[in-house]
Amino acid sequence: MEKWRFCRKVSSSCTDLFFLLLCLPMFLFYFSSCDNEEGYLKGHGTVYLQLQADTTFAASGKTKATDGFDEFKNVSNYSVEISQGEKVVTSYEKYSDMPTSIDLESGTYQLKAFLGELLPAKFEAPYFAGTTKFQVEANKKTSASVTCALANTKVSVSYSDDFKEAYPDYSLSMTTAHTSEALVFKKGETRSAYFQADSTGQKLNFSMSLTSLENKKTTFTPSAITIKPREDVKLLFKTDGEAVSGVKLEITIDGSTADTTVNVGIPDYMLPLDPPLITPEGFVSGEVLGVSSVDVGNYNVDIMASMFAGGTIDSCIVEINSSYLKAKGLKERYDLANLSEEDKVALDGYFPVGASMYRQRSYNLDLKQTLVKKLCEDTEAQGIHEFTFVVKDSLKIHQASKPVILKLKPVVPEIQMAMRDGDMWSTHAVLRAQVISGNPKNVKFLIPNKKLGNTVLSWKFVTGTPTIDGQFVTLEYEGLTPNTQYQVKAVYGSTTTSQLGTDIYEFTTESALQLSDNSFENWTRKTIREEMSFGSLGVFISAIYGWYPCKESDISAPYWSSTNNQTIFSKIPDDITEDYPLNSQSYVLQPSVEQATESNSGSFAAKIMTVGWGRGIKESEIVGTEYITPGKLYLGTDNGNIKGVEFTSRPTRLSFAYKYEPQNNEMFRARAVVMNGNTEIGYTELVSRTAQNDYVRTSVPFVYYDQYKGLKATHIYIEFESSTSGSKSHVEKRKDACLGAFYRFIGSTLYVDDVNLEY
Repeated sequence: MEKWRFCRKVSSSCTDLFFLLLCLPMFLFYFSSCDNEEGYLKGHGTVYLQLQADTTFAASGKTKATDGFDEFKNVSNYSVEISQGEKVVTSYEKYSDMPTSIDLESGTYQLKAFLGELLPAKFEAPYFAGTTKFQVEANKKTSASVTCALANTKVSVSYSDDFKEAYPDYSLSMTTAHTSEALVFKKGETRSAYFQADSTGQKLNFSMSLTSLENKKTTFTPSAITIKPREDVKLLFKTDGEAVSGVKLEITIDGSTADTTVNVGIPDYMLPLDPPLITPEGFVSGEVLGVSSVDVGNYNVDIMASMFAGGTIDSCIVEINSSYLKAKGLKERYDLANLSEEDKVALDGYFPVGASMYRQRSYNLDLKQTLVKKLCEDTEAQGIHEFTFVVKDSLKIHQASKPVILKLKPVVPEIQMAMRDGDMWSTHAVLRAQVISGNPKNVKFLIPNKKLGNTVLSWKFVTGTPTIDGQFVTLEYEGLTPNTQYQVKAVYGSTTTSQLGTDIYEFTTESALQLSDNSFENWTRKTIREEMSFGSLGVFISAIYGWYPCKESDISAPYWSSTNNQTIFSKIPDDITEDYPLNSQSYVLQPSVEQATESNSGSFAAKIMTVGWGRGIKESEIVGTEYITPGKLYLGTDNGNIKGVEFTSRPTRLSFAYKYEPQNNEMFRARAVVMNGNTEIGYTELVSRTAQNDYVRTSVPFVYYDQYKGLKATHIYIEFESSTSGSKSHVEKRKDACLGAFYRFIGSTLYVDDVNLEY
């Protein structure tokens, strides 16, 4: 409590009765006033608002995850508007500044949240938005939630290598009904564009300018396509043997692909004059490709050389550099398009020899089930085997293709578990394996399916799609129980009985720890100074008290601490005398955190106040206040070393009940930090200036830094602060609720109760 007086009479029983009768009307007035302080305004209701972001594309009932929208995943920076019809009732520049709840007149409203600017067309300008309608009823609480998604259309353009070789210069212009001028994709443009589109569909128009090898220019217009908001449209222009007039357009919308042949105005002189092409698939030309027999058996590695000739294929030369195959009797050079019967017998099993590619315009040389499989299944085929492919076509004007080199190395897969201490949380774990050799795509995780005692009888796959980062494969293992032991192993292959795997890895999830005295039921009151005075009614004792948010036995090493250490206990002046008492014109001490009987649950809560104190404060006014201090309640001690208390779990959310009385539009702050030693590994924060007369419960998520997710927690620090600033105008003179109490100078006041951690 604040500085206050209580009366203790030392006289006869008659005088006692007289004093009680005198005081009774004043007590009744006080408590009657308190009963009428709160409640809804007539015709108003309370709305609780929630905002989410969905950064997936969506079209034709399909959705897929996106990259590049990280800034849109965090809803803190979204702008929010609440409107009725065309009138904006209230708005917030940032969602982080928005209160948890808002009082509104009864009626129908629209909630809109957005980030970015909706423009007709612009490069790298995504716009996210979401709207929803909600109803407010008088004297009732309701909730409104809106999910924001991409509200314009992403369009990307690329060109195949053969297209760029056929046309040294090119550009593509796009327009819609919303644009006043075309958006131009010049040669070399790699940025994505974002177009405004109506929900019913919007025509996207094209105009392409091409320059041929002979430096002749032409322009043509492909057919328009229809786009919609939230679509991911990819345009690939290429030359193709099927598009005899020159250009083929491949359109991909959210993963669904359609080919469109563009035959508008392409003259003969623009026919591609490229040499024959070989496009490697499943490998990079010249780089060593390690493949195991498991890779081949699971069809996870596609080894294919796709060939295209401007005319038709005349020859396909393969040069073999392999001591192993040489020892098997294979020659160093073959023409796969013109094999003799003897060559077919020699190459059977190593190359597809059943169908001839001779005089074909295109041909896929599938090596997966022939060359790759045969070499990987032979344990003697060690080392690197090199194959160089060259294609010539039937047109005399063309040269041979650029060589494609397949360097194949059969490997024995080797993997190991690589989980870090911080990969085990309370309700989930990050399963992590390192692929020393082999294809990471073939790694899966297993958990016990049936057990007999400690013996695992059978295994099952952990569901979900693994993430591959170099040699490391990770997978989120959800739905776990805190403080529980689990078993897992990684295997190489598609069966639960694969012999290629790691040993069993055992781990224990973190406990779902909670805070001590999270409902603030433990308080200790200390008398700072007592004074006696005499009046006609007897002897009066006035006292100044200081509060500790803990039991008396814990004062020396508290779990919860407060700024009372500053405003009450640390600055008692030496020159205070009977002539200049603490409670008069010379010096005033004020608790900034005290016990509150207005609780959300239980008997008590914490009352956190901005207070004016020190020299210069009179009971009648503030005359050059020495100190203005926002009240703060926090975990542990703030001694410049590691803050907070020891804590070995990592919660996902912080929740608490609160009410707030702001002064001069100030904001309160609730902040929590999870640490490993002196390193901050995660945090959460809520800042709000909205007045809240009744207790409400809020929940805010923790954000953990990616670079520290491998670290466990050692400490947690939580603080609640009545205001984020303080000045003389931020406190006002108030009289204590108790009879005969002194005036106090109090500003913004925050009540906090029932602080919980969620996992």
